[in-house]
Amino acid sequence: MKMWSGRSGQCPLSVSVYTSYTHLSLDEPMSPQADPLSIDLFLKELSSHAKRWKHVSFVTTSAAFKALAHLSVEDVPILQSITIRLPPPFPPDDVTRNSEWTQFGMFAGPRVSKFSTSGSCFSPSIPIHWHLLTDLDIGGSVRDSRLDSEGALEVLSRCPQLQKLTLATKATSDPVPLGYPPVELPHLHFLELDVGPNGPVLSHLRAPELRRFILRGPIASLPSFLSLYPHLESFANVANAPMIPFDDDVLAALELHSCCPLLEEFTLMAAHTVSDRALQQFQVRVLFSRPMELDIKTGLKPFLDAGLNIETVYPTGSQTSVSPWSGLADAPRPPSGPVLYYPAHWDHY
Repeated sequence: MKMWSGRSGQCPLSVSVYTSYTHLSLDEPMSPQADPLSIDLFLKELSSHAKRWKHVSFVTTSAAFKALAHLSVEDVPILQSITIRLPPPFPPDDVTRNSEWTQFGMFAGPRVSKFSTSGSCFSPSIPIHWHLLTDLDIGGSVRDSRLDSEGALEVLSRCPQLQKLTLATKATSDPVPLGYPPVELPHLHFLELDVGPNGPVLSHLRAPELRRFILRGPIASLPSFLSLYPHLESFANVANAPMIPFDDDVLAALELHSCCPLLEEFTLMAAHTVSDRALQQFQVRVLFSRPMELDIKTGLKPFLDAGLNIETVYPTGSQTSVSPWSGLADAPRPPSGPVLYYPAHWDHY
């Protein structure tokens, strides 16, 4: 540590610390238990350089993270982004959790504009300057999240400068009280939302400048939703189950210039009811989980002659379920239905 700090001089520091207590999610590998005393000493030594911290990320145990509780606002004058991942739950109950978070003065750094944590350890009592945030990530699993819909909206109402938001709320949330005012986010251009089947967060958000939207949940009426966001350039629903009614009527709505005229990329997973003929109106790449019904390239010949690039992928009778990716941790997720998007970036999600 001393050699590293000496070499870095007085340069601003980007610090990432990963010490696994077990594994943080089903998607992360098991890691051996680190020695608590070594972690504590390391973090205390690291905190002596806090005045040079610009970006920090801590994936560690709750006990180890408390070694940073002594840091004050004055100790982090140039800190801009904070990422915290702790084992759920931290602390074990709401009262303790709220009092624990208020001890961490570093969150109140005057230049902190990006904050990332998980819903399992999030508390609205974190002493951060919410009105300064431009990037907020309260992610993780909806199964572990303690943040309900009303709590999420209350937090978002403090963040009028947000440009990027990733949010996961409880899998089951109580209804928002009748007459609850909408939350205005006039600068928001990126939204990733993971909500339960009855999560009302989306219906209470107003984001007129939204450009990119990733949804892991349901929408009652897709055409009605799209009409609310005239600047939308990219939309993706990546739920693993068919949660959005997607049929030819949706594509017909997209043909209207008044509905998302800037939309370039449109992705749906687990959607099965769109016809081949309706796709003739679009420049798309489609991966199907059903056999071909109609060769749409015949009807698109004038467009193909003019330079249109289109690709359709259908399963064949000779397909095998064996994949060279089988058993690998980084295996790509296969499509579960027609995935409609332009341009084609299947790995992007």
